[in-house]
Amino acid sequence: MDTLFKEMSATRVTFKFIDDKNSKSPPGYQTTGGHIIWDIKMEDIRRKGRYVAHGNKTEPSRTLTYTSVVSRDSVRIAMSLATLNDLEMKLTDIQHAYLTAPCQEKICIRVGAEFGDDSGKLAIIARALYGLTSSGAVFRNHLAD
Repeated sequence: MDTLFKEMSATRVTFKFIDDKNSKSPPGYQTTGGHIIWDIKMEDIRRKGRYVAHGNKTEPSRTLTYTSVVSRDSVRIAMSLATLNDLEMKLTDIQHAYLTAPCQEKICIRVGAEFGDDSGKLAIIARALYGLTSSGAVFRNHLAD
């Protein structure tokens, strides 16, 4: 339960809640759902949860949605070269990285029981939530700015 609380506390900034539980989607907005993906991190045997939108159930954005990802082999080669050349390496991890970027799609979601007292409310997705088709590209552009 702590894992769920931790994830939902961090994810709440993504949503702008509409107070009325019977409200309909604003004009021009698509409505989708969401769920939590559970995982166990093997390096320290801890549970991890990630709330994701059902982006596959929305119309694709007209803007660029593709974002390239560096391959594992490329990272290993770069780290090997750095080690062989006695170069210093610096790494970072951005917690809930996508949530730092604004959402460019007009999507809202009817939230479930994992949102506690807000369960059943309609919420506008204001941040690049995992699972949306444009989130990777939006986060990349956010970093570039």
